[in-house]
Formats: sequence, structure tokens, C-alpha cells
Amino acid sequence: MNRKKQKCFIVHRLDRDTSGIVLFAKSIARKEKLQSVFESQEVGRFYEAVIVEDRKEPLHIEQFINYNKKSGRSYVTKDRKEGKLAITDIIPDHNNDLGTAIKIKIETGRQNQIRLAIASSGYTLLGDKKYSHSSFKRRMLNEYRIILPKDKFRKNVFYLKPLWLKRDDSFDFE
Repeated sequence: MNRKKQKCFIVHRLDRDTSGIVLFAKSIARKEKLQSVFESQEVGRFYEAVIVEDRKEPLHIEQFINYNKKSGRSYVTKDRKEGKLAITDIIPDHNNDLGTAIKIKIETGRQNQIRLAIASSGYTLLGDKKYSHSSFKRRMLNEYRIILPKDKFRKNVFYLKPLWLKRDDSFDFE
């Protein structure tokens, strides 16, 4: 922001205690353009995490998620009318002293989607007290890459160096 009192508008945020990329826009018009590509699922979103268990095979998860405002918790439901579709792909990267470092790509952006996908698949996300009941101090979930449609944005890749992955190849998912 190079002008005094210039406003910025949040476009993409993360769950509390999840590290990674947050996107802001300098104008309402840019915010709306960015939000439209997020809503139409044209954005590639890549995360890394560490789970306690050993995992060797990729995992594709399609589930319906709903949010209960009263309890403040998201949950998985079988009722398509009650929940929204959440699509999560997981690829194991390597084992380390803490567990298995995994790459995650989400096609949808539901609240607590990754945490629910991991927990409902029987795995423990390190540091996720809410869904995995892990007492680890830090939540081991980090968004390291966002890819916007190249034909709509001049700058379309936002990247942070992964914290736990050995191989930084987001395109394993393609």
C-alpha cells in the first residue's frame, strides 16, 4: 500500500492457526474479480501438513460439509442437501520424525475442509486440537501455493517455500 489511507480488501483467508498465503486486493473491483475465480473453483490451492500416521498411497476425498453456527464446528454429513461438496486430494511426500509429510490440493474451499478430510479418513493432523485431538503445540498445516487462472491475472502464482515437504512439486496432482 503506497498511498495514505488506501483501503485493502481481504480476498482469501486461512483458518486460525493455519499458516500460509493470505490475499488482499487494493480495490473493490479487483476483490470481486478475485473472489469470482475462487467461487468458480478456478484457483489451484496447495497445502502441506504432517499427520501422525504412516501413509504411502494418495487419497481422494469427496464429502459434504456443513457448519453448525451454534457449536462453531463444521461436520461431515451424508445428506447432500444439508452440506456442501468438499473435494480434497492428498499425496504423501515422505516420513519424518513426527509422522508423514503430505501435500494437499483442495478444489473447493469449505471451512475446516482439510482438517475434516484428514480426521474423517482416520488420520491425525499434528496440532489440530478440534478435529484430530492432537496435543502437539503447533498446527502443522501450511498453504504454500495459490495459482490463479493465467488468462485472467498477470501475476497468477503466489508461493511460499514449503516448511515440511522434501519435494516442492505442486503439479503431482495433475
